[in-house]
Amino acid sequence: MAITLQQLRYLTAVADEGSLTQAAARLGVTQPVLSRALAQLQQELGTALLKRSDRKLILTAEGEAALIPARRAVAAVQEVQRSALLKRQAPLLNIAAQSTMLAAIAPAFHDLVQRYPDMHLNLTTTESVEAMTDALANEQIDIVFGQMPTLSHGARWVAWDSLEVVLVSPPDLDLPDPVTLCDLTTIPMISIQASTRRQKTFDDLFLRAGIRPNIVLEVEDLSVLFPMVQAGVGSFHAWRFIASRYEGVAVRRFNPPQTADIGFAYVDRRKAQVREFIDLALRQPRPALL
Repeated sequence: MAITLQQLRYLTAVADEGSLTQAAARLGVTQPVLSRALAQLQQELGTALLKRSDRKLILTAEGEAALIPARRAVAAVQEVQRSALLKRQAPLLNIAAQSTMLAAIAPAFHDLVQRYPDMHLNLTTTESVEAMTDALANEQIDIVFGQMPTLSHGARWVAWDSLEVVLVSPPDLDLPDPVTLCDLTTIPMISIQASTRRQKTFDDLFLRAGIRPNIVLEVEDLSVLFPMVQAGVGSFHAWRFIASRYEGVAVRRFNPPQTADIGFAYVDRRKAQVREFIDLALRQPRPALL
């Protein structure tokens, strides 16, 4: 028979009270139940843990040695229970955002945590708006931040900004500024390998114009895009507020301007923090002002 947490709890109570009667009253059990549990514990350990002295129960030397880890075990379980209770009681907010835009609303996370110190935030970053939209419909996500998805299952949309798309090129590339989509048919282009909403936005630009870009490199890791441009491999499309932060590249606008709507999609599940987070994010400076 294995040692149980209940037996260790009983041992610590008897050590504290010095009496089976008082320990049983403290634990809310009968004295026979307490005596039987302690007898089983001593049998399992193969040694006596308690002895009588002057009509009082005291620990033997073996009991004193066993009491220290017993208290630790009881305290550890109590801490597990306390942590689980706090986590269950704390508000949980699941947020999904396109990684390339996350920096624009990062201050809203700080403001929400300041307002709700016990809140647990779970953040998922991806470039696939479709995956985030599915998670929203399946109630795995409370808020989606990114390009306007296809709304379904009662989801609501709150517009945040309209972001401008620009061309990022090697600095020595001979192109006008602003450029037209037709200007891009003769230059090497870099595209994102994964099928994402962002790449679809850029592909749609060419499709509507009836032109086909000269793709020389497809990448999966977005972090290599700017180094590839700086190395002169080719050009790619980016959000202007991101492209303007990089040196060693040329940033050109389009004529006519190319934009995409950015905002929040959410399903109203009566979670006040959902709307409050969106309100906090709406107060942040827009990319054009950063």
